[in-house]
Amino acid sequence: MPQVWPSQVIARILRKEEGVDVMFGVHGGHTMPFDDWFCMEGGKYYHMRHEQGGVYAADAYARITRKPAVAGGTSGPGMANMASAVAQAYTCRSPVVCLLGQHPILGDDRWTLQEGYGAEMFRSITKASFRVVNPNMIGFYVKKAFRIAAEYPQGPVAVEIPLDVLNWTPVEFNQQAGYTPDWREGRAPRVAGDPELIEEAVDLLLNAEKPVIVAGEGIHWGDAADELLEFVELTQIPVHTRRIARGAVPEDHDLHIEGGYRGRFLRNADVILVIGLRMGYLEGYGAWNDTAKFIQINEASSEICLERKTTLEIIGHPKVVLRQMIDCVKDRGTAIKKREAWLGKIKEGRREWRERQRREVEAVWNEVPIHPQAIGAELARYLNEVIPEATVVFDSYTGTNYITDKITSRFSGRILDAGEWAGVGHGIPMAIGAQVARPGKPVLSYIGDGGIGIAGFDIETAARYDLPIVYVLYNNGVWIAGERKFAYGPDWKTLGPQNKHGRNNDKGIRYRYDRMFEEVGCHGEYVEKIDELWPALERAFNSGKTALVNVNVSPDVWVKMFYRPDWACMFWHIPKDRWYGETHGWETINNAHKQFFGTDIPQTSRDI
Repeated sequence: MPQVWPSQVIARILRKEEGVDVMFGVHGGHTMPFDDWFCMEGGKYYHMRHEQGGVYAADAYARITRKPAVAGGTSGPGMANMASAVAQAYTCRSPVVCLLGQHPILGDDRWTLQEGYGAEMFRSITKASFRVVNPNMIGFYVKKAFRIAAEYPQGPVAVEIPLDVLNWTPVEFNQQAGYTPDWREGRAPRVAGDPELIEEAVDLLLNAEKPVIVAGEGIHWGDAADELLEFVELTQIPVHTRRIARGAVPEDHDLHIEGGYRGRFLRNADVILVIGLRMGYLEGYGAWNDTAKFIQINEASSEICLERKTTLEIIGHPKVVLRQMIDCVKDRGTAIKKREAWLGKIKEGRREWRERQRREVEAVWNEVPIHPQAIGAELARYLNEVIPEATVVFDSYTGTNYITDKITSRFSGRILDAGEWAGVGHGIPMAIGAQVARPGKPVLSYIGDGGIGIAGFDIETAARYDLPIVYVLYNNGVWIAGERKFAYGPDWKTLGPQNKHGRNNDKGIRYRYDRMFEEVGCHGEYVEKIDELWPALERAFNSGKTALVNVNVSPDVWVKMFYRPDWACMFWHIPKDRWYGETHGWETINNAHKQFFGTDIPQTSRDI
């Protein structure tokens, strides 16, 4: 068998064995060999402006396609630049295979150029990380990376390949240890739940007076949306979907509970089925109800929340377990409880929530600069009515808080975000990955001016590849909305002096990012009044180009959660004599703290 370069082994595995059509990243001298061979084998390389952008794009691509995606970065700073995005993929259980260049082994500990040890650095933010030290082990570790990344719970895997291993010695395919060309690995089994536990779970749910289902990301990764909808409709049990599973049961379905009124169901339920969801910080670790009986179903025992007292724990693939439960209900042939009063609370909650939203939006509709309530409502209306098939990426920290409860998702995988990693700037490259994964489908990325400062030039990447993405910029000219006005007062200097061109200017002047990106071929729009937003969106989507809709938004509206006194006075340690909230005197926030925690704000938090 003729000799080949090790980089050809990688290209062969990616293209012919793993079916990888695209890679994302920034090439460099230490990765050029396999980048080049990948393209010569017919793959397409999306060359980003920053290495973290390559991982973010691969993350979005993996979430949508439900299969491993590939991101590459060169040695030293290139590899290090990938780290934050790799951590997001790890937090969000996204299968990304990271191929890292590295200095030659002969340079270890010798102060060589771009010396860095990616496998060691990435160990805490990947499922596995490998350093290849023999060219005849490349095939083994690359194939192993794909297997580990795809196994539930999915996640990123790093493979670090020193330059002398990658490109200095030719190899033969038949000399690759632990690797057989064209080996077709078996599909991981979809494990069924224990039949006895399935029976017990169905008993609990059918006999409950006030049951609720909370479904999470495992429904999306397990392609179990159809089964979830069938089970919900069969049993007439209300359901709330979370995270990337939002829309697995369409959120305008009669049995779906939306975020704005889920509390009344979770607090009053007698049985709560949690399926495919890691109940973490964003769920308060499931502290919804101390009297309800919990049923937790997940594909891996490591994803079960051990802080919540649980009546039944079922380990199994969500798609298979739901089918078992559907069959169990049908086999019984018993009438399903009607629960009119319980189900009636969905219509009641939806009506009250919509009315509350309407009042909140109307109260600020004509404000200039635009209030986030208004932009959130208008964006959601456009997404819901005109392009319900669009993928939506949430990035703007403040802006997201005012749209997430207004948008309606009708399929899982519609809404992408940073999960618990809660980063900034991910939305720009993630939109690229989403457009590549769903070519020709509309993609809207809602970003902030903080995020555009971190990752903005990957908008040029989108334009360079002619990707029709609409970026809506929540441009308020500050880092965290309302921070100065509500917390610190006029002496706050953290952001530094005001720029003569208007950044952080209280008069609401903003940078014209739309004009900046028009120079690289984007369609640009500038919006100062809310009535201008809808036509700007129409022009942006109809342009067929990468587009930036730059919206001048109020800098003085705080993120909703920051109105909580435990954030303002405990997390930030803001003493009472420096609390500048216009509507929150010290006694008001202390009383609110009592309502949340049953105690006064600790003295240390008052006086630090």
